[in-house]
Amino acid sequence: MDKTICGMELSKIRKNYFTGKVSKMLREMQATGEYKEEDFEPLKDFLGTLKKQDENLTENFLTFMPQVTSLDQSDTVLDELNKESLSEAEISELAREKENREVSVQVAGRMIRSLFIQFHDKNQKSPSEDELMDMAFELLGLEYYLTRDALYKERIFRKQIVEFERAGKQRKLAEEYAKCGIPYREFVLAEGLKNSVLSFFNLAKKRYHNM
Repeated sequence: MDKTICGMELSKIRKNYFTGKVSKMLREMQATGEYKEEDFEPLKDFLGTLKKQDENLTENFLTFMPQVTSLDQSDTVLDELNKESLSEAEISELAREKENREVSVQVAGRMIRSLFIQFHDKNQKSPSEDELMDMAFELLGLEYYLTRDALYKERIFRKQIVEFERAGKQRKLAEEYAKCGIPYREFVLAEGLKNSVLSFFNLAKKRYHNM
């Protein structure tokens, strides 16, 4: 039998930690009124152990994880449309940015399709609140690159409009020509995926009020 701390199995505490639900777990423990301050010391020690494990794991796998620009730093992502003026180091940075975007799009796309199938197929059980919460946290981590992907593909589409204008097409006709091309299709799909993720957040909050 799994050992418990404050009436909760260690495996459940571990899951709460790694899915970002520690605050909710602590509130629920306090709400019972069953535990004194000293009863939480073993929990504090165990959470400290999990934190150390998380830091070690992150350090070991850092090269495989998308590097998200810190919110308190300026956006230093370079312009992919002007590669000829970039150094080798800057081109390498662009490659990492592109890879992070593409991986995020693939993962988010699979998750949204899986969610649709799960709700559409009446023979499948609807996701639980915990499952939706886990998915929401994962998609939240991907949202940064989904937004960047949509912005980049919009720029490519609009660049094509400008190219048609330079070739002598009037603005309206240039837009219609561009909408027949692949860049427009990729932009619409990227924007649609980003909006689907945002819609998922909103619908999940409405259905599961504790999220």
